[in-house]
Amino acid sequence: MDRGVYGQKAFDFNTDGLAHIGMVPDMLADFQSMGMTASDLDPIFDSAAAYVRLWERAKKKNNEGSTAVTAFPDGRLDVYMVGLGGNMWHNMQQSNGQWTGFNEMVGAPGNKAIDISAVRRADGGVDVVMVGLDGNMWHNRQNSNGTWTGFNELIGETANKARQIAVTAFPDGRLDVYMVGLDGNMWHNMQQSNGQWTGFNEMVGAPGNKATNIAVSRRADGGVDVIMVGLDGNLWHNHQDSTGKWTGFIVQIGKH
Repeated sequence: MDRGVYGQKAFDFNTDGLAHIGMVPDMLADFQSMGMTASDLDPIFDSAAAYVRLWERAKKKNNEGSTAVTAFPDGRLDVYMVGLGGNMWHNMQQSNGQWTGFNEMVGAPGNKAIDISAVRRADGGVDVVMVGLDGNMWHNRQNSNGTWTGFNELIGETANKARQIAVTAFPDGRLDVYMVGLDGNMWHNMQQSNGQWTGFNEMVGAPGNKATNIAVSRRADGGVDVIMVGLDGNLWHNHQDSTGKWTGFIVQIGKH
């Protein structure tokens, strides 16, 4: 790589350091010569986007207006929301059509949230999964008798740091969790028959796997449809068939 020249001065990163912005390529080349890999350099290449995400996250730290809704078998609605203070609230429609009013779901520290998703199981209970202020995901299960377990953290690698989440359930009640990570990629965690989790695995499907929002739905044949908003503002669709195979993300024409 030729040295950068400004006027009569030839700059050398090894002696001058990062003297000006034009020497960034020299710095990266020096890092590579030291044995740093592409993954080691990812934080640098992603730094501008990370800066934007930082302020986006700060602006939405309480994610006011984040809601999730499920329905009882008789059609009544069951609404969950993140309040302005980051707490989680619950409002249930009664058999006469009236509402109970919002009641706080107590379960500190897990009840402080920036996003929320909920799904009703076949036994009538509900599973609520939320993204906490710490970026981790927390799970609260309502039993069929209406009692709650309280929020428990979904342990996983650092990849479980999230900014947006969606959840669906298998017919046997196991959970199937999808999230948008802090890196903008989509991650998948599935509860196994013994109650343990597979851990978060990245859903590869570039360029469609970079996302700002996500929604999921389980079909009657057991497969899942994942819809996301990509960084380009378009809607992308990934279809899982009944055997567990995915089509990969395919763009849906039209801006979000």
